[in-house]
Amino acid sequence: MAGLPVHSVSWTVLASGVSHIERISAALAWLSGAPGQVTVEKTRSFHGSAMHIVSVRLDKRGAARAGVTRLGEDLLSELQEELAERIDEDNVLHVRLDLSALVSGRIAPSASGAADDVVKGRIKLEVYPGSTPVEVADSLLASAAVDARDQGMPPAPE
Repeated sequence: MAGLPVHSVSWTVLASGVSHIERISAALAWLSGAPGQVTVEKTRSFHGSAMHIVSVRLDKRGAARAGVTRLGEDLLSELQEELAERIDEDNVLHVRLDLSALVSGRIAPSASGAADDVVKGRIKLEVYPGSTPVEVADSLLASAAVDARDQGMPPAPE
């Protein structure tokens, strides 16, 4: 797993004031494999209603690489098909997961165009001169898919 070209991974959920924050936090802890790094910020929306920002960030390369692998072989392979649309000018691969599925212990992509109940993921790629972000992301996802298969990822729900 040492060769996966990733700097960091972050997951964020914007939840309403009436959402079950403990379940969302537990789901992000399970997804990231880093329960101690999940943060919850209570704030107000633009219109004044209560909301929470639940997030986790994996900054250490080993944790970030493991965080990508935890997505599982099926999702990683699916993401390979849409790379050009998912990478921005800052070499970040964007992933959106279905929050309801995640809270239920499954990792699934969000429905196309879904605005609510999503987990927004950002995977910062290591891109060096001589390679393109799409090539790096393709290599990352292919290697992580093999690792996920070998390690039996995603893990069983807790």
